[in-house]
Amino acid sequence: MNKSQDIKVIYSQFNEIKRLNEAVKIVIADLETGFELYGENIYNCESLKGFTEKLRSIKKFLLEYNKEFWRINAEIEKLNLNNDMIGKIKHECKVLKDETIKLDDEICALLVKFYKSSNISNISTESIDDYITKITVKVKGIPDWILEEVQHDEIVIEELEYNTSEEYVYVIYMLCEKDRIIDGIQRVEEYLRKCIEKMTKLYDYKEMMLNDLERELSNDIDEDDKEYKLKDVTLYNWQEEAYETWKINNYRGIFKVATGCGKTIFALNCLQRVIEEGYSIRVAIIVPSIALQNQWEEVLKDTFHVPAKKIGRVGDGKKELRTFTIYINNSAQKYLERHLHCSALVEPIGGDYSDSYYFVIADECHRYGSDNNLDMLNCFNEITKDKKTNIKFFSIGLSATPEQTNPMKTRELEKRLGNIIYEYDLIRAIDEGIIATPIINDIRVDFTSEEFKKYKISKERFEYSKDDFKEVLDRLHKNYEEDFLIYLAYDIIQNKKYKKIIDYVKSKKKKFKDAYNNRKPQWLIEFNDWYNENVNDDMEIAWSARNLTVAHQAKQSILYGMGMREKELINNMDIFKGHRVIIFAERIDDANKKIYKILKNKYCDESVVIYNSNDKRGIKEEVINKFKSGVANILIAVEALDEGIDVPKADMAFVFQGNQDERQQIQRLGRIIRKSKKSNNEEDGEKTTEYATLINLFCPTGGENIYLAKFLRRMIIRYREGGYGELQDTYKRGLKALGYDMDVELKQLKNYGYLRIEE
Repeated sequence: MNKSQDIKVIYSQFNEIKRLNEAVKIVIADLETGFELYGENIYNCESLKGFTEKLRSIKKFLLEYNKEFWRINAEIEKLNLNNDMIGKIKHECKVLKDETIKLDDEICALLVKFYKSSNISNISTESIDDYITKITVKVKGIPDWILEEVQHDEIVIEELEYNTSEEYVYVIYMLCEKDRIIDGIQRVEEYLRKCIEKMTKLYDYKEMMLNDLERELSNDIDEDDKEYKLKDVTLYNWQEEAYETWKINNYRGIFKVATGCGKTIFALNCLQRVIEEGYSIRVAIIVPSIALQNQWEEVLKDTFHVPAKKIGRVGDGKKELRTFTIYINNSAQKYLERHLHCSALVEPIGGDYSDSYYFVIADECHRYGSDNNLDMLNCFNEITKDKKTNIKFFSIGLSATPEQTNPMKTRELEKRLGNIIYEYDLIRAIDEGIIATPIINDIRVDFTSEEFKKYKISKERFEYSKDDFKEVLDRLHKNYEEDFLIYLAYDIIQNKKYKKIIDYVKSKKKKFKDAYNNRKPQWLIEFNDWYNENVNDDMEIAWSARNLTVAHQAKQSILYGMGMREKELINNMDIFKGHRVIIFAERIDDANKKIYKILKNKYCDESVVIYNSNDKRGIKEEVINKFKSGVANILIAVEALDEGIDVPKADMAFVFQGNQDERQQIQRLGRIIRKSKKSNNEEDGEKTTEYATLINLFCPTGGENIYLAKFLRRMIIRYREGGYGELQDTYKRGLKALGYDMDVELKQLKNYGYLRIEE
């Protein structure tokens, strides 16, 4: 494009923002009047429908307007114009942004007012004695971590006992002198106002509050005649195939499907078919985060045409049991089993209370392998099987990577949701045009001679510890899979029983060290003698697992800390500008002292944020909020996926440090996967033809490989063996799109030396 066209594009973006701002002003005016004139309701059912549609149309803009201004500023930076012209455009952009921020502040103030009236009970007072009064209020819809983080001196927060007819989750009270009741009430009200205000500053909670506002208004709209049905959606071939497979497997199973391919639409298609077959259904959807809870609520309303009042949320201070209930998994652990026992309180789809079934969707089910989550899912297995249909409940597990690092946990997950019965991978999705081909750029990094010496010593210690751990397991007849040995060791040291043993042995070791002023070998001889005299099976397993993890961390520390990683970051960071980038790292220290420091010196503004898994929940939420809303365009993520955080979408990833776990690699690539322009199964509302890029630093000398090496090797070997049957040509084309031409000789294949494929 020429200069005039570039300027025209920028001004068209200005005009679109102005249009949206005008729509926001109308919404503000309606909310301020409360839909009343002189005390009379001036809105009928149709008018309310129109308002809720208007609210939906501006919701994404209210959440992400910073992203729009970031894009515009990136375009302005590219303009090759004189300083006066650039200054004029930047000034207009600033004026427009200031107006947008002001309107957003007004919306947030109205949201606080609405949310307070809907989620906080009337304040009550109770005389304790002649001098002291208790001020009490019940609360729902505010997450516990916000209640705790907002300063609340002398204010007590307690969780209410479970009551099926009670949606309030917490009781908040304070004791005060009788002559200071008014002051006490004001303090409680101010505390709650600050809690709700904090929610409006965080993307996911602000979205939830906007959804709640829409739901509150829709209570007065008669939508009971709505059909639960996908409309104007053409299913992909894989979605039809997967449904037939699910039906054959008695309506149970886990689906391993690449990111961006329409897993949500698939699950809703299965639900629609079951409803059409005449089954009476209550729906329980389990998700790992509030972000996915919001996403499911949107899809249910917009794509499956569920009335907002039929959708309940459980988690983050909410406890709403409805026909469609979306649980955050941590809260499902607490409430799901209780809800099953009182399911008669909820009207099923189809209306038959006596002969109804649960339809369970476990989204991102790879995150539910812990004992607590497995116990939660197991409550569905307690349901009595219907003798006529041979069905206990309908279940669908969804994930791009359902397998657990511990294979035994995978089997436990399958016992609850059904086996992994269908796979649809990245290669097939690329060929069939569902997702755009990602660009994967592998950059080799190497040790210096000094770094390699240290690495070699640490690797020898690691191999010794590994052999020792294996010997202990073999001698004690413990089952394990060698490929997952290191994961087993980490599982053991995190187990409560074994952790207690490890802490005990470590305390003894320290006593011997202190007694000999840390002089070797005296203290070590004494410690080893004590250990050999006192060791039992559990202690031997725990201590050998601990030694292996210590050796593994020492080895990885040298590998992750190599200087060439920093050099490659500096070489590539110029391309980050104009992109939304996630930089993945494994060590918090490196993320802070290396990556963050380098990028801050380069960009010197709010555009770079770092997610530190050790920070308080509030700080982590603010970091994710800045990236999601568009205030920042570079997110440094350390261990985010490991602790179940919903990492936002981006269009570029830089793997500064990463392990060779295939599951982690697929999940990280999934953060930047773009839907192709052919896609009609939008789950996040963003269609794009832009190709996503992943840059991966890898050190072959340190045991690292090209990105997705295990996955690609498996795909290529299976293709060469003719293992795809009718889909051979599909996989040939998909592999070629990624640069792997199946027509060339094996030794000429891209990355042949790293794939390690034998003739």
